[in-house]
Formats: sequence, C-alpha cells, structure tokens
Amino acid sequence: MTGSFNAKSEPNHDFDAQNPHERLFDRQAGEYLRRVNEPLALLLCNRGLIATQLKERLEALRYRMVTINEPAELVARAESERAMVVFADLEGRAEAVTAAVDNLRGTQPTAHVPVIGFQKEMDEAAQLSLSARGFAVAVGESAILTHLPLLLERALELR
Repeated sequence: MTGSFNAKSEPNHDFDAQNPHERLFDRQAGEYLRRVNEPLALLLCNRGLIATQLKERLEALRYRMVTINEPAELVARAESERAMVVFADLEGRAEAVTAAVDNLRGTQPTAHVPVIGFQKEMDEAAQLSLSARGFAVAVGESAILTHLPLLLERALELR
C-alpha cells in the first residue's frame, strides 16, 4: 500500500489561546463563555469618577460591570444579571443603600451575593455596623481603589 501522509493539517482553534479559560471562546457561543470567564460586578453608584475608576480596575481583573443608580433596582438587577458581587456606594444615601442590601439578603435567589460597601471616609464603627447589616466588606473609598483584588478575594470567600 502506497500513499503519503500529510502532516500539515488544519489548526485546532480549541488550543490556540494561551489562557486555557479562553480556548473555546472563538468556537462556541461567545457570550456564554464571556459570562463564565468574566463574572459580573454590579455597581450601585451615582458618582461618575469613582464608578469610572472601579470599572477600569475591575476590567483589568477580567470582570464585567453594570452600573445602576437607584437602590430600588438592586435586587431585580442582581437576580436578572446573575451578579457575582455588588459594590455599593453609601456616600450621601447610606440608609437607602443599606435598605436595598437588606432586601438583597432577604431574597432567596440573591441572598448569597456578597456586597462591598464604600464611601469617602469609613471609620471602624461604621464598618462593624455595615458588617452586621450583611455587607461582606465595608471600606473607605481610597482603600477600595488601592486594595481591590484583596477586597474581592475577601468578599468572595465561602462563609
């Protein structure tokens, strides 16, 4: 039997990506894999500068981010978007935001979603109070920007 074997074949796109989590992205339903590989962070915030800074840092950590302005939207959006974590800006409206977090905790599909609360200045008493209200982490604004990866890790720990 004679014949030739052609060692050159079509590239296997499943293995072209350097990051193993991206290997199937080009071939299959991209949006589904993007959702798996880029978890969603909800940002409850109505201040533009801090929202922009958080978005840039979260994108660098491969998170997608959706910003909502109204605390009343938190539970519905966390459930519909399947949020991995919530960042809640308490500046100027702490009572409305903590009430929204109470609702998040009281709703079965969203009760597990960790919340990182922040405001310009945060003292220890405020941190303890927010922890008792269901916040996984509560910090000052400068700390959230400086220590974001560590805060995410802490918030996402299994409890």
